[in-house]
Amino acid sequence: MKHSDDKIALVLAGGGLSGAVYEMGALRAINDLLIGRTVNDFDIYVGTSAGSLVAAGLVNGLSPQLLLRSV
Repeated sequence: MKHSDDKIALVLAGGGLSGAVYEMGALRAINDLLIGRTVNDFDIYVGTSAGSLVAAGLVNGLSPQLLLRSV
């Protein structure tokens, strides 16, 4: 049963530059599959190392496509 205060989190791992680029590509694909929301709509973002940089971009409204172009 879902409660009104339930939260959905996105957890991103590290992995240096290659890990960040991989995550951005995966997030772009996930973005294409989501219906009615984007990867910028999660309630909680958690990231380690490079994942924290990707998460920071998402929290600030950057799309995975824009993040990929900035690398």
